[in-house]
Amino acid sequence: MYETQSTRLPASWVESSEASASDALNGPSGALPAAFVESKAVRTVYGLVPLKYALDWPIFASFDELQGCAAWMGGRIPTFEEARSIYAHVYTLKKKKEAERQLGKTVPAVNG
Repeated sequence: MYETQSTRLPASWVESSEASASDALNGPSGALPAAFVESKAVRTVYGLVPLKYALDWPIFASFDELQGCAAWMGGRIPTFEEARSIYAHVYTLKKKKEAERQLGKTVPAVNG
């Protein structure tokens, strides 16, 4: 948002008169000026939390927000089939590694 000078806030953020920023920001050091996070807050189940305390929290976003970010970064969101193939490949590698580990326990080495 800061890089693109966008004024559209994510759905989980709000403008809040109670939130205020200071020079010492949580999260990536020096990445954002204090003026950017001033008067912004994040919605939580416990109420609004000033953005300066939530900068290093995990990200959650809508599909449209993720798609816009991916396009801005020069990429795209993988299709369902692409994501499924990645998970299948990882599952296959995990099973192969587990089989090799088990086989190593049951068959003694025969070469020297």
